[in-house]
Amino acid sequence: MQKGRPKNLNLARCLDDFPYYAANVLKIKDKNSNLVPLNLWEPQMRLHNVLEGLKRENKLQRVIIVKARQEGISTYSEARIFHSAHLGENTKNVVIAHEKESGNSIFGMCRLFYDCLPKPLRPMTRYSSKRELVFENPDPKTRYLNPGLRSSLEVYTSGKKSVARGTTIHNLHCSELASWAFPDDVIPALLPTIPKNNQSLVVYESTAKGVSNFFHAEWLRAVEGVSNFVPFFLAWFDLADYRREFNTEEQKAQFKEVLNDEEKELIVLHGLSLEQLYWRRLTIADLKGDVELFRQEYPSTAQEAFIVSGVPVFDRRKLRMMALKCKKPMFRGTVQHNTIVPEERGEFRVWKQPEPGGLYVMGVDVADGGEGGDYSCIEVFKKLPAPYIAEQVAEWHGHLDPYNFAHIVARVGKLYGEALASVETNAHGLATQQELQRHYWNIYQQEHFDRYKNQFQNKIGWETTVKTKKLLISFGTHCIADMTILVHSEDLVRECMTFIRDETGSAAASGGGYDDRVMATLIALFTMHHKIDEEPLDSPVFQSSAPPVSKEIDVNKGMFIDTEFAHILEYGRQDNYEQSWLNY
Repeated sequence: MQKGRPKNLNLARCLDDFPYYAANVLKIKDKNSNLVPLNLWEPQMRLHNVLEGLKRENKLQRVIIVKARQEGISTYSEARIFHSAHLGENTKNVVIAHEKESGNSIFGMCRLFYDCLPKPLRPMTRYSSKRELVFENPDPKTRYLNPGLRSSLEVYTSGKKSVARGTTIHNLHCSELASWAFPDDVIPALLPTIPKNNQSLVVYESTAKGVSNFFHAEWLRAVEGVSNFVPFFLAWFDLADYRREFNTEEQKAQFKEVLNDEEKELIVLHGLSLEQLYWRRLTIADLKGDVELFRQEYPSTAQEAFIVSGVPVFDRRKLRMMALKCKKPMFRGTVQHNTIVPEERGEFRVWKQPEPGGLYVMGVDVADGGEGGDYSCIEVFKKLPAPYIAEQVAEWHGHLDPYNFAHIVARVGKLYGEALASVETNAHGLATQQELQRHYWNIYQQEHFDRYKNQFQNKIGWETTVKTKKLLISFGTHCIADMTILVHSEDLVRECMTFIRDETGSAAASGGGYDDRVMATLIALFTMHHKIDEEPLDSPVFQSSAPPVSKEIDVNKGMFIDTEFAHILEYGRQDNYEQSWLNY
C-alpha cells in the first residue's frame, strides 16, 4: 500500500473491526445511485454477530443463509471477501455466482470497493480482469523485493462442474446456491481445500427454490446439527425498508378494517405493523397476486421459504398454525432390542412419555433400509378426547433393514402400552410384518372383501392401494382442516407442506423428496379413528392427556385473531421452548 493514510482512520482497528472498516473505507451505490459509506444494516449486523461469535468460540466460520430478497447479505459477503483480500496477505478469496449477469454485478461491486479506496490504502494490482483482482506487484523485476499482498479475489459462475478447482481457497461465498447447475459436483471439490480454522469464511446463501435440491438438503443438515454450517434465517420484515407509510390516518384506519386472516396472524406471530403489511400487500400485487410466490421470495419463516409449486394436499395455512405446537423432543436416543439409549442424534424422538391407561397407535412405513434411499418411519399417536382425535407423542425415523426394523417396532410398541401397530405391508413392509408377528401381538388387521368367498375378511397389516391411499389422504386432510390433531415434529409438518397432488389424483412428496413421516402418520390416524372406540370426555384415560394452557401467548380477541387461530392458540399452545421455524 502507498504511504500515509486518511486522517482519523485507525488502520489497526480496520484489521479486526469489520463494521468499522466497512463504514470508513468501503463505498457502495445506494438505490438512488449515490456513492455512500457501507454502514451495515440491522440484518447484516445480525449475521456479523453470528460469525464473530463462532470466531470467538474457535469454531468454523461457516454459515448457510435462507433469506428474503435484497436484504444486503450478498453485499456483506462481498465486503468480507474484499476485506480479506485487501488486508490479508497470500489469501485466495472466491465468489461463485449462479449466473453470468449476477457474477458481473458482484465483481462490479468488488471493483467499486477497490476504485473508491483512499489512495494511501490502495494496494498494488498486478492485473484486473472482468472477474479477478490480484493484489501483487505488477513489475516482475522488483516483485521479489516488494511482492505486494499476493492476495486475490476471483468471481466465477456455477455453470461448470470444475469451477474454481486447483488450489487452496481461504474464503468462499456461494451466491444463490439453490440455483446452481452442479452443486453436488462443485461443493465437494471445493470444501476440502478450505482451511479448517476460525479465520476462513464460508457462506452459502440463497433464496429458497423448493425442496429436494442441494441447498435444501444442506439447510436441513445444518438445522439438524449434523454439518459444519450454522443455519441463519432472515425474514422479509427484518429489513426496515420493507414498509410503506400511509398517506393519511383515515387510509390507515380503513386498511386496518379490511385485514385478511393471514395478515392478522402475522401481527400476532411476528408483531408486524400496519405499514409493513401495507408494503406486503403492494408487493403481492406486483407479483400478480401470487401469495405463494411472495412467501417463497419474501418468507416469514424458513419453513415458508421452501414452499414448492404444485397443488398441496393439505391446507398450508392450517399447517402454519400447527407449527406453533412444534417443539424439540424431551428425549432423543437409539432403540435397541432390550433398551433405549440416549443419543444426541438418535433416530427415536419422544415428546410425551407413556401414560397409564393411554390408548396409542403406531403407523409404520417401511423402506429397504439402504443408506441414501427412503427412510423407515414409526409415528406414535395418543388418542385424545373429542372433538380432538390424536396427539403425536413419539417418532422413529431412520435407515434399517426390514427384519431388524420389526424389532424396533415391537420395542416402541411395548414402551407405549402395547400400542396398536399398523404396518404398511407393501413391498419391504411384508418382511417387517411377518417378523413382527413373532414378537408382538397387538397388530392391526385390515378389513377387505374376498371376491371368491363373497365376504369381508381381516388381513393382517395395512395394504396401501390406489383406493386405500385416497382414504388415508381424505381422512388426513379432514384432521388438518379441522385442526383435530396435535403435531410436535417440525419434520412431519415440513413433509406435509411438500406433499403434492399428482396427475392421477394421488399424492407424493414434491421433487423426489420424502413423505415417510406423512404416510406413517396417515396410517396411524386412519387406524386410530376406525379401530379404537371413542372414550367419553370424563374417562380417567383423559384426565392427564390434555396439555395445560400456556400463558406465554396472550390470546386477545381484539388483536385481529380469527376464531380458528384463537382456537389453536388456546388448546395446547407453545410451551417454554424455542421453535426454530419461528425464531431463525
